[in-house]
Amino acid sequence: MRTQGALAGLAMLVVVLAGCTGASPDPMPATQVATTTPSPSPSPSSTPSPTPTSSPDEFDASVEPVAPPELDGPPSKEAAGEVAKYFMAHFPYIAATGDFTRWDAMSGEVCNYCASSRSIAHDLVMADRHSVGGEIEFTDVLTWDHRPNQFAVLLRFREHPSQTLDHRGVIVEDFPGIRDDEADMLVVWRDGAWQIDSVIVDVVGEES
Repeated sequence: MRTQGALAGLAMLVVVLAGCTGASPDPMPATQVATTTPSPSPSPSSTPSPTPTSSPDEFDASVEPVAPPELDGPPSKEAAGEVAKYFMAHFPYIAATGDFTRWDAMSGEVCNYCASSRSIAHDLVMADRHSVGGEIEFTDVLTWDHRPNQFAVLLRFREHPSQTLDHRGVIVEDFPGIRDDEADMLVVWRDGAWQIDSVIVDVVGEES
């Protein structure tokens, strides 16, 4: 399993991170796919400047991402974009630590991608392995109003190099490349909290 490849590997299982095998998740319900179709008039938020490539040793995946103020509401397009980034930034963390507290709290019941990602990280931990590195660098975010308190979010991000270590700290898998991805997400404000109802990831480029 690779932290870097797991996100893109799930994209291939759901619709379309390399180094992972296993049963494909159930097909996404038609109603779920339909909800990810964004309406016109995107609202871009601030775009972070690209940073130099990091090595697995330079990024500590065991440190949980910092929650943005927008996590507490109120709902808005800008808040939905920040929440989407916060959720996706958790994948390296859950693969490194096996701590699914925030991931579970934000995963919608109909989100196949959320469940599949959790399963991959859980299997890794149960095998007494963990990931290091795999920083996710966001390069762009666009948001649309979908329905009341529902927002379509398009994230563009880079997955940086990662490694899989066994319980002795020995490298069992090494993924030195960089991957550029896009994630179409449905982010919903429900019962006073944010949830992710769907995620579809496409690989748009890869560097060795």
